[in-house]
Amino acid sequence: MCGLVEMNNDTNSIHGIKEKLGENSSLIDYFKVMWGSNKKNKNYKAAQMNFARSLAGYSLVCYILQIKDRHNGNILMDKDGHLMHIDFGFLLSSAPGKGLKFE
Repeated sequence: MCGLVEMNNDTNSIHGIKEKLGENSSLIDYFKVMWGSNKKNKNYKAAQMNFARSLAGYSLVCYILQIKDRHNGNILMDKDGHLMHIDFGFLLSSAPGKGLKFE
């Protein structure tokens, strides 16, 4: 009966990133486009660290809470390399409108 909307500025979905760079591209290609190809660059290193930390947190939370429906359209990356997660319709094994479901 209610909801929450938050704007996530300066983000791209993983699906959108792969669509822009091509299906055979990897996240390292995106990092090179966004933060340059020099791996010693301060911004490049910071973006990689932000990505690694947010990915670790995302993985643990999704595993512990059993969050479902994770796909490249539901995972965003911001301009600093952080992962953001949207669309928590399948939280704690609860499928909207269908009661309790286990995958």
